[in-house]
Amino acid sequence: MQYNLQNSLLTSLEISKKSGFKKPNSWPNIRKNIHDNCISLLVDDRYPIGFAATVTGGYSVDIDGEPYADYSSGAQFAVADWADYSATDGYSISYPDGASTAHIIDIYPQTEGENITQFKCQRVAESGTEEQGVLWVHFNLSNAIMLEEMLYNDVINRLCSAITAKGDKITLTSIYGWASGIYSAFTNCYALEYLPAFVTINEERTYWQTFKGTAVKTVKLMQGKSNSSSYDLFNGCRQLEQVKGNFVIIPTERTFKDCRSIKKLPAIDAANSTNMDEFLTNAAALEDTVLDVSAAAGLTKITCFGTAEYFMGGFKGLRVSNSAPFSGTTPQINVSYTGMDRAALVQLFNDLPTVTDNQTVNITGCIGTSSLSEDDKAIATDKGWLITE
Repeated sequence: MQYNLQNSLLTSLEISKKSGFKKPNSWPNIRKNIHDNCISLLVDDRYPIGFAATVTGGYSVDIDGEPYADYSSGAQFAVADWADYSATDGYSISYPDGASTAHIIDIYPQTEGENITQFKCQRVAESGTEEQGVLWVHFNLSNAIMLEEMLYNDVINRLCSAITAKGDKITLTSIYGWASGIYSAFTNCYALEYLPAFVTINEERTYWQTFKGTAVKTVKLMQGKSNSSSYDLFNGCRQLEQVKGNFVIIPTERTFKDCRSIKKLPAIDAANSTNMDEFLTNAAALEDTVLDVSAAAGLTKITCFGTAEYFMGGFKGLRVSNSAPFSGTTPQINVSYTGMDRAALVQLFNDLPTVTDNQTVNITGCIGTSSLSEDDKAIATDKGWLITE
């Protein structure tokens, strides 16, 4: 049976107190007695911490329940060395390895009725990449917020295990372009396993590298669709099993690269896609799927392939446009080490456009490669294609 991903809208996920994140026993509960309109952080005191929040009228910071300081909107909070902070003893914790003390930081508007509309960690040092110690972030917000580069860029938060939220969802701001609401928010948060749902207010949203390198198993994206920047979106998410919700992804480069555990792909809209190099690779757990990008008349390259070790047996077919230029680097199409049988490969050859620059289709290791006749291969070669097998 073939599955058209254009119609494969997925259903719901709840990342919540009930079904998702279970904090380590030694961690204090940052969701308890939290301010309204507040962001709360649990931080490991072996590392510095810096951040900025955008709030009309400025924001206040409490540490371990004690008032610390007030800041103007966009100004930076910073603790370079927790040894210099002695107002409270913090909380004894035993997780992660080597941890001994954590602090709770509450961030909330100075003026009642105002909202935090943007939040991101920022390095304390003047230059360079800085390791920080955010372990857990909870958003007790009802308003939309921008999370551009929230835990990433020149700051690394490798220890962060969970992002949780009021109502188990975070609504993203309706801002276009790079100020997109959720650009590179969690890149390389290698320990991050738990996320709430992200709601996009029915608009296009840049999801560029947002979840790259995380350990999440399920991501829920609600409403709207990505614009042309789903580049590296889930690259290296080896634990990711599925992307749920009714959000539509416009596929680009490395969207699902090395997603070894993914079972199902979300709905896609490939009509405006031009480069899908390494769109899906090493997806050894993929269930039976036919990827239909026949609407992508401007496509220059598409590679969806496995290896002998990570054979993509569930990748059963690829449909392409017979008017696409396929002018990218060689191989322009790579479906090697996939479950495409003879019929699926012949279908792909029939779909191919006629080309003049020795474009290449790589079918090495496919289930049906050894069954192809010379007449089958001639369907592609007569159109100017080279076949790598």
